[in-house]
Order: sequence, then structure tokens, then C-alpha cells
Amino acid sequence: MRVLIAPTAFKGSLSPLEVAQAMQSGVQLFCTKYNADILTDILPLADGGDGTVESIYAACGGTLMHVNVIGAFNEERHAVWLLGDNIAFVELASASGISGWNKEQLRPLDAHTKGLGQVIRDVVDKAQAQTIVITLGGSASTDGGIGALAVLGAKFFDDQGQIVDPIGGRCLARIRSCDLTECKALLQKHKFIVATDVENPLLGPLGAAHIFGPQKNCSLEDIDLLDRSLAQFADVIELAGQSKGARDKPGAGAAGGTAFGLSVALNADIVSGFDYLSNLLDLNNRFEKADLVFTGEGLIDLSTLSGKAVGSLQKLAKQFGTPLWAFSAATVSENDSLLSSSFDKLISIARPGEYADERSIADCVFRELDKHFGNAAGHQT
Repeated sequence: MRVLIAPTAFKGSLSPLEVAQAMQSGVQLFCTKYNADILTDILPLADGGDGTVESIYAACGGTLMHVNVIGAFNEERHAVWLLGDNIAFVELASASGISGWNKEQLRPLDAHTKGLGQVIRDVVDKAQAQTIVITLGGSASTDGGIGALAVLGAKFFDDQGQIVDPIGGRCLARIRSCDLTECKALLQKHKFIVATDVENPLLGPLGAAHIFGPQKNCSLEDIDLLDRSLAQFADVIELAGQSKGARDKPGAGAAGGTAFGLSVALNADIVSGFDYLSNLLDLNNRFEKADLVFTGEGLIDLSTLSGKAVGSLQKLAKQFGTPLWAFSAATVSENDSLLSSSFDKLISIARPGEYADERSIADCVFRELDKHFGNAAGHQT
């Protein structure tokens, strides 16, 4: 039997690779007990947030590059990017992410993306990468990407012609003009792609501030201010970048509007992160070869089925007719018939109040294999 192990991160605790390795350990425990022959194919997945670069590296190889940057709240942060064959992968979460902060520590009007710009600058300075893929997810900011663009040479001015310090979303309302010349110059050597599985536009009730602001500790007043500020920013930068209507593109609201800023200033294509990474990782071929697929997420709920990687795997499982077992770190509702019917098995790793770690993941996988295959395996030995 061949098992494809393709989980995402258990956010705040374990990376996709760590989850996948723990699941593999559970399979090995089962094989040891029953002398069973199970081949495992490790394919940690990421949705553009924490662990995306690590997941691509685990599947495709390349050279991991490290750089110290300024985090979203001016803290020192250690970021990583991946150099492949004429391509580089940058992860916003590594440089300007929300991970590691308690909600009450977040300052949504001040959080910025300067660290992301520093990573992109590091790629530009060190690598001959024709294509630079920027994965968006897990951001702490709602600054429209202005912090990153400023590091890459963009200049923003107020109504007095003075340069605006690009710190956080609160500065966007002051912008009246901008100069994108240095950003556009990067296009002579590099093509930029923004990968995200968020389809929200920049503004309005489905936009960056309204939908994602509450996760970043935004009050209702903060959300209104940021939405209006992003609108002012959009008016200015769309004119300068000759990109009328960019604010309405699906995905423009990703990472606090960073997708929008990058799409205008760097002519970046906004693409489906799952589709892009699926092609890169040859997911369909690996799925077709599998007899059983394991996936996992920190909390599997109805939002899982709406664009997230695990939900996309569920669609592939139906396409190929492959059994899919979904493991949730947190307890899932057993009464939700839509959720339960979407997977061949839906398993909670931890009970309420418990913590899912590598050992509990491995034990849970072993127990489920034992319940499902144990009797048959025992008769074979």
C-alpha cells in the first residue's frame, strides 16, 4: 500500500513538514507492529503562510537562504527564502508574519511589510532568479504592501510633497502621490508572481480590512480607518502604475492588501497558491499513485472546504476516487454532517484542552490504522 502524507501546518505549533514526519512515524509504528509493507510519500503542503518555503524545499530541493530583517512590529526577525533553478520563493510569513504574537500584542495600525521588502531585496541582490514567487499568508499588517515597496525603492509623498514614512496602514491616508520608478526597474530582470488562496478584493465588506482585520486585533474603528486609507492608497498607486481596477482583482486583498501593492508596483500576477504549488509539486501524479491520503490542519471546520489546501485535497480525492483521512489538531464537531461527509475519516487528534504534538499525532495515526487495517494485517503476519 502507498500512503501520500500531505498535511498543512498546525499553526502556532508545528510546520507542515513536522506534521508530515509525525504522521509518517505513526505509519512506521503500525508497520513495525504488523510487519506491514506501507510506502509513504511525504508532501507537506502550505497555504502561503508559515512553512511554505520549507514545504517547497522538502519536496523540490534547492538552496535555503537566510536573512535577518525587521519584523512587522520592528522586532528583529530571521527570514528564509529558497533559491531554485532560475526561480526564488519568498514567504511573507517568515519576514512579516503574525506567528508568535498574542492577539493583544498586535498593533494593527502600525504593523508593516518592510521585512518582506528586505527579503525580496536580498533575492534581487544575491540571485540570478528570473522569476520571484512571493507567497502570501499569515500576515500581521494591513498596509497595502507599502512597507515592502518602500524598501524596493518606491517613494510616497503627502500633500506637501514630503516623503511619508511607510509604517503601517495608518500612513496610507496621508499619501497624495508616489514614484514607482525604482520598482518598475526591477522588471527588466525579474518576473514577479504573488501566490495566495485568498480571493478577496482590496476594499469593501469583503476586503482586506473588513475580513482579515479582526484576526489582527482591529477594532471596528480601525477597520473603517484602514479601509478608507487603503482606498486613498489605491487611488494614488493605481494612477502611478497605470493599473486602473487592480483593487478589484480576486486576491488583491491578500495579506492586508500586499497582493494589491505588489501587483501594481511590480506587475505581479496574482495566482492561486494551491494550483501553483500543486503543479510545482506534481500533486496530481502523486495523488494518482496513492492508495490512501492523509492530510491535516490545526482546526478542520467549514472554512476548510472554502479554498484552503485541505479542502482542495478533498476535491482531488473525489476526482481520483482515493480515500482521504483528515486529521484535525483541535477537536472537530462530529455533528456537522457536511464536514464529516467530505472525508472518508475525520479524526480529532487532541481532546478539548489537550495539545497536539508530534507524539500525539503519531499515536493517533497508529490507532486509526490499527482500527481500520489491524485485523487484516494481523492475519497476514
